[in-house]
Amino acid sequence: MHKLLIILLILKLEFTFGQDFSYPIINKEGRVISDFIPNSWSLLSSAKGDLNNDTYEDIAIALQFKDSITITNNKQGRSDTVITQPRLLAILFWDNSTKKYFLKEQSNTFILNYDNPNMDDPFDELKIKTGHLIINFRIWYSDGNWTTNDSYKFQFQDDNFALTEYDSYSSYRTSEEYKGCKINFITKKYNITTGTTINGKYKSDIKTNTFDLPVLKTIRTFPKPYTWNFNDKIII
Repeated sequence: MHKLLIILLILKLEFTFGQDFSYPIINKEGRVISDFIPNSWSLLSSAKGDLNNDTYEDIAIALQFKDSITITNNKQGRSDTVITQPRLLAILFWDNSTKKYFLKEQSNTFILNYDNPNMDDPFDELKIKTGHLIINFRIWYSDGNWTTNDSYKFQFQDDNFALTEYDSYSSYRTSEEYKGCKINFITKKYNITTGTTINGKYKSDIKTNTFDLPVLKTIRTFPKPYTWNFNDKIII
């Protein structure tokens, strides 16, 4: 199953919660990670590193609701329901003067839910590296041949977490075909790589393009993966 079709299947429907559920308000400050985990939620993933260039370790955490809930889509004359456990992202900055972490950012949409038994969990991991928050996803259906790995890199600037890089790599198990996309939103350049593996050797073609983007997107203005139609061939 091609990446575009996979994305359409899992993300184009707009679901609403089918029962009494609302996202929690995370504590504004705390000394340890557990201080920011509400009741009925558990830690799914975490990463530590300096995000605001003050030499102190900050923390990013992905949380998951402990119970399963039903969400329903009622658009265009069809009704679809899935069972899932909601997730959220919280970014915590260390304040060395108070010796506490404080909540800098909360997103209730960027960490994809696992709501389809026919695919792997799309969320892979959180990482903090060289001052960047990296959020990785892996899209793979059990009845498909395409595997896609996507990486979103955010940098803290102007009091927001701006999307500065996007990397995507897709491989086709049957033909050993592969496709790659690397976008740098700072330099306004992106590379498209296509190729295949023949007798264990990679054969590829790389094309470089430029684009215009007056304002960088942030976690707030780009709240969910695979919802940005970057161009006719790329969905970010």
